[in-house]
Amino acid sequence: MIKNKCKKMFSILISIIMAIMFSTNVFGCFPNNIEYDFKKDTGRLTIGANIEDKKIEDIINVSKDEVKSVKIENGVTKICKDAFSGCTGLTSITIPDSVTKIGDRAFKGCTGLTEVTIPDSVTEIGKGAFNDCINLESIDIPKGVTSIADSVFSGCEKLTTITIPNGVTKIGDRAFSKCLSLNKIIIKGQNIVDAIFAAGNIEEFTKGDNELIIPHSVVSIGKEAFAECTGLKSVTIPNSVKEIGKEAFQQCRNLKSITIPQSVTQIGAYAFNECVRLDLVEYMGNTDPCGRNVFNNCYQLKELHVVKY
Repeated sequence: MIKNKCKKMFSILISIIMAIMFSTNVFGCFPNNIEYDFKKDTGRLTIGANIEDKKIEDIINVSKDEVKSVKIENGVTKICKDAFSGCTGLTSITIPDSVTKIGDRAFKGCTGLTEVTIPDSVTEIGKGAFNDCINLESIDIPKGVTSIADSVFSGCEKLTTITIPNGVTKIGDRAFSKCLSLNKIIIKGQNIVDAIFAAGNIEEFTKGDNELIIPHSVVSIGKEAFAECTGLKSVTIPNSVKEIGKEAFQQCRNLKSITIPQSVTQIGAYAFNECVRLDLVEYMGNTDPCGRNVFNNCYQLKELHVVKY
């Protein structure tokens, strides 16, 4: 009898302890040695090492919107794809210097994020890593990054300024598409490739209001690279550029003039389609400027001054 009562009291005691624990903190260690500590009252999640191949739902059984902040402990080398995707309540993330890669869609749809600091140890940011982080206002891409993948900041509607460091040699398709508030872009890398700033409102590139100055290191402007950049009024293309991609400046509705240098040997179809205010083109390139509907629907184009063809 006494033994049974003791067992019953012990069971009740354990239940009370568990109830208290899960009302404040959740902590533990999964069989794969993922260590974590979650404070339910603040929504703070601290994660130990060995999360390289795990999403948040593999780590802890709580609703994604309950996680308000995340601290990843030093020692983690990779944040896997979809790791924190859809954590709409997440407002801050601490990434340690040990991380070298941020996986595809790692923070996609984290609508509460306003800023992220990525350490210099990171050399790769995956596809759609910050896609649809609609309240992200600023982000520093570390100097160690060499490749920015497709759609990495697509849909970051409040992102205003971006600096792309010297080490970057490739920027993927639509990396900054639908960044509607983007008004200052500094590119220090060697190439501009497909759809870097599609659907952005680019008013400043490196200097000058409403002016895009492309660095001399650039050899190609990819497809849709500056499509729908409605704030753009003038473009300076350096003599290093050899190719202007398909629809590169399509629907730049406020673009008024452009000079195409002698170095250009290829212009893609509809490169300046629907640049409805374009009225002057200085052309010194080495390909037919009138083929492939390059200036289709440029209703106000009054003069196409061909210096050399």
